[in-house]
Amino acid sequence: MRALPADLEAIKHAVLPVLIEGRRPLGLFCRSHLLAEGAMQAGELAGLQPGRDFELVVADVYRKSSDPPPPYAYARSTVDAEQIGHHIGRMLAQQARGEPVAPGHELLPVALELPHV
Repeated sequence: MRALPADLEAIKHAVLPVLIEGRRPLGLFCRSHLLAEGAMQAGELAGLQPGRDFELVVADVYRKSSDPPPPYAYARSTVDAEQIGHHIGRMLAQQARGEPVAPGHELLPVALELPHV
């Protein structure tokens, strides 16, 4: 998904006060690459250096291994898409048979991937 300039501008201005007023060191957990990109731009605007003044971690649990790694840390699922698909299929089969299905939330094992410097 391509970010629109207005999206990044809005995120940048929303994150800027947090970066300026936050205690150091400051860590930001972003739920998307769009938020991380806006936060990086806000940090640049504030004259802050990532890795020194603040750290970003992105919840990128479904990033494909063929995608280029982002320049910031990200949480990646240690379960591949095929395993997740099989799990969803089993849940649907249980539901179709009228069997009780576990709640819609489960713990997903993740690994923290750090950027290559």
